Amino acid sequence: MLRPDGDGSKDHPPTGPISNFFANFIRSNRAHGAAEPPDTHLMQRRANRTARGYTLIEMIMVIVVVSVLGGTVLVKLSAVKQRSVGDQGDLLRRDLGHIQSLGLSYGVPLRLKINTVVTSTGTTVSYSVLCAAATVTQCTDKGIVVQFPSDLVVTDPSTGKPYTVTLPSGMSLTASDGANAAVTTADFDSAGRPSASGAPIATNPARKFIVATTTTATVRNATVNLRPITGFAEVSYGP
Repeated sequence: MLRPDGDGSKDHPPTGPISNFFANFIRSNRAHGAAEPPDTHLMQRRANRTARGYTLIEMIMVIVVVSVLGGTVLVKLSAVKQRSVGDQGDLLRRDLGHIQSLGLSYGVPLRLKINTVVTSTGTTVSYSVLCAAATVTQCTDKGIVVQFPSDLVVTDPSTGKPYTVTLPSGMSLTASDGANAAVTTADFDSAGRPSASGAPIATNPARKFIVATTTTATVRNATVNLRPITGFAEVSYGP
């Protein structure tokens, strides 16, 4: 069959204004990188693969990754807990030296007292620094600011606040003397020496403090030994 233009060729492209318009339009789109129509078969394959869900191997890999991450978090939390016990033991050691320095500076006896308060919501453990002089006047005459006259809690001159330190939740603080008898105080005389009933302590250690916490598996603690005469405090750590 011959085309209307009468040239007798079956392969000759159609001509005319409309045909030329569409031909130019297609060439222009290809030149400017026009997007090809979406591959409906590819989209259907992806949808089918998504509908099938995860394979057994993929699920196993997810479980393994979650288990590894969970174990890492638990190890890090345990390490933080252990470090906090060590930090608290070191803080107590430094506080004992600070109390000794304050006693020497003011020329009055001072006392570290352990406080344990048990309530329906838990146990709060702290320690405070008290003026161990007989009266409030003997403390204030030396320039010591007493925050609570009823128990003579002094002001820490380095912070301007009551000298009371509260331990983190879950920690305990105990103390004993050289004979391993339980005590709740440690006294320093006006010369900065560990004392009991107004006399310097000769037994070693003069006081032993244990900061401890219990985890799910083990007990971690920091031990602070207060040496007689010198009042030197040292800390050690152990399970």
